[in-house]
This record gives sequence, structure tokens and C-alpha cells, in this order.
Amino acid sequence: MRSRSPVPGIFIGIGGVVLAAWIAFGRALFGIAGELTLVYALTLGVIYAVLQVFLGRSVARTAQAGTPAARGDTGHAVRLVGLARCSWA
Repeated sequence: MRSRSPVPGIFIGIGGVVLAAWIAFGRALFGIAGELTLVYALTLGVIYAVLQVFLGRSVARTAQAGTPAARGDTGHAVRLVGLARCSWA
């Protein structure tokens, strides 16, 4: 199979880190940080960021190898938008 660009994987990694920062510190932007902000930052934020970086690396490596990541590739932008929407839940 033909090799593809690793750019979508890089976007997934960067987008995941931005979403992790939003999960951890988004409340502080609206003045409702509270006592648990540090707990969110050190647990949920870090764990989510690490998982998204590993996901981005895996997508980039899979694309460079030329193997499909899943059946019916619907596009990485759709996945990233879906991930952003789920982070609001």
C-alpha cells in the first residue's frame, strides 16, 4: 500500500493536548475554578493528554506504513470534531 501523510496524526495529538488543557483549566477562564481544578489538571488533564498523544502517534505511524486504521476511513477531521463535542459532556 501507498504511504500517506502523518499530518492528521499530528493534528490529533495537538488537538488532544488542547482539549486536555480545556478539560483541566476551562473552568478558570470563566471564574469558576474551585478547589478541584488542580486535581483535574493533575489527573484528568494529564491522562487525557497522554492518551491523545499516543493516539496521534499511532495514527501517524499507521498512515506512514500505508495500512488503513479502520474499515471505511471517514476522515480524521470528523473524528477530531466528534472528540471536541464529546469533551463538552
